Amino acid sequence: MRHIAPLPPAYIALSAVKDESDFLFGIACGLTAIALFALGAIKSKFSTQKWYTSGLWVLLNGGLAAAAAFLVGFLYVARVSHLLKPQGRDVLLAES
Repeated sequence: MRHIAPLPPAYIALSAVKDESDFLFGIACGLTAIALFALGAIKSKFSTQKWYTSGLWVLLNGGLAAAAAFLVGFLYVARVSHLLKPQGRDVLLAES
């Protein structure tokens, strides 16, 4: 029973949001930021940097990499999406 304890608040939060995918994307971004900071803080054990400096550096580096990847994907979809749309039945009938 203790394993389902975190689930009810998540379901309540999801039911209050109109667009679930945006909410989940925000949660994924937040959890990723926490994980990147934690990895940077752990990395400080093997270097001479302070834990918070190392954590912020890894968070900044990972955040910039994620933003660049998101931008490349956005530009790709904006540039190529018209080529990927399926042609309708009317277009096929007009060519016959």
